[in-house]
Amino acid sequence: MSLPKTIRGITVALALLVVAGACQSGGTGGAPQAGSTGKKVLTIVIGRAPDEPLGLLNRLGGSKPYTDLAADVLMERDPADGSLKPQLAEKWEMIAPNKWRFTLRKGVKFHDGEDFNAETAKWSIEKQTEADSPARVVRYAKELKAEAVDPYTLDIICPTACPILDIIAPQLQFVPPKWAQANPKEAAQKPVGTGPFKLEEWRTGEFMRFVAFKDYWGDTGYFDEVKFVWRSEPGVRASMVAAGEAQLSDDLDLESIDIVPKTFKPESIDYAWIRLRERDANGKLDPLWGDKRFRQALAYAIDCDAMAETLLKGAVKCSPFPFNSASVGFIKDGPRHEYNPEKARQLLDEVVGAGKEVNGVKMFSETGDIPRVWAETIMSYWEDIGVHATFEFVDGPRREKLHNPGVKGNPPDVFIQKSHTNDLFDATVSLAYIDGCNEPRSYSVCNEEFSQKLKDAGAASGEERRGLLEALERDYFYDGAYQIPLWSSPAIYGAAANLEWEGPVVGWLRPDRMKFS
Repeated sequence: MSLPKTIRGITVALALLVVAGACQSGGTGGAPQAGSTGKKVLTIVIGRAPDEPLGLLNRLGGSKPYTDLAADVLMERDPADGSLKPQLAEKWEMIAPNKWRFTLRKGVKFHDGEDFNAETAKWSIEKQTEADSPARVVRYAKELKAEAVDPYTLDIICPTACPILDIIAPQLQFVPPKWAQANPKEAAQKPVGTGPFKLEEWRTGEFMRFVAFKDYWGDTGYFDEVKFVWRSEPGVRASMVAAGEAQLSDDLDLESIDIVPKTFKPESIDYAWIRLRERDANGKLDPLWGDKRFRQALAYAIDCDAMAETLLKGAVKCSPFPFNSASVGFIKDGPRHEYNPEKARQLLDEVVGAGKEVNGVKMFSETGDIPRVWAETIMSYWEDIGVHATFEFVDGPRREKLHNPGVKGNPPDVFIQKSHTNDLFDATVSLAYIDGCNEPRSYSVCNEEFSQKLKDAGAASGEERRGLLEALERDYFYDGAYQIPLWSSPAIYGAAANLEWEGPVVGWLRPDRMKFS
């Protein structure tokens, strides 16, 4: 492994952010077993307060830490293997190309006392999949209809064939219909569901406090209360855990991990990757960027393993594809563009001529998405083979215009971004970025052959779907080098020494898997 010559020999020192309170605490991070009331309380400090409505029918990605406490879903995904586990649905099956039948759990109550059954589930499903619904699920399923076959048997009917409704179903959440219709403003803001914890107190900008739901159908776990507080700086969050002011913090950076008594590092769902353009502003193949040999040269020029080891302290591993391993279509040992500057220069010679160089390449990223040193290191590798680039952080409307150029817009040469495995954990959603026929975020030309293959994969299920997706990934991530995957972004949680967390999952903070030892 080798870092590029322009930064070779430089030791990348990551200074620890040590807050006085953490130093004074000695880093013990002791967590009380119970407060003065005798209640077992878990305090979680996270990076930002909710900045979107928390009503379950409006659910978006950023509200997940809170809605997971208050809401159950039909099935939940096992992050280890991607399999679906029963929650509100005990079993499910596709009974027609556009119809699925769910057998619902009995004895489930909403937080307001209403019963959860097929009729109340029907109302939530139809409401949150209306065409103009703000809920995240409408990205994948619009205008679903439901039918209560009996009190605990529910059919969901899609407008067209829906072979993967089972993996879409975990996006559906449920609210008590009578309460929601009587209190529409509160229902849009407050998470009221069937989950193990009920929102008890919310002081804007200060904290949110949840209490165990006494009528929960399952086991609420060890804790009586869960309190969320918010601090934007990772070092401050780490110091709070070290001082015993909180027992768990999300999203620590590498500079902060030595402050906390212990860490959890579940497999991340976030990935860093490089998007390369193929087309020009008119949607035509660009003479340089449209030649896959040029894109391959840029990929072979980067020593990803050296960057991961040096810049990220070995906390991550480079990946051939930007997907979580539980995703449908994930290839465990897929092909990678291993570091090979000689091959990179050979490919460049074939495209631009022997010994000639490429100038004026422009690289962008959103502020805060990546450290500048990542971009500078990549540019230095490219410099080694004769490709000269500049880098700039962009935000706001300009960032949106660059990152989402539209089918008639001018895509940037290079955009480095941190993205996440899509909500369905299915490669079709991520591969759609490549489809220039109907995807306005694409940097590529309209490729009707690719578009048809993607449609074929989307219409399939099971092993057939997996095989079709794997073939597409090999063709377009590796051979076509439309995107250069780097690594999964490290997910680091800081914790008190006596906090135990069974099967930690990124973004899934339900404390029924946690306890104090």
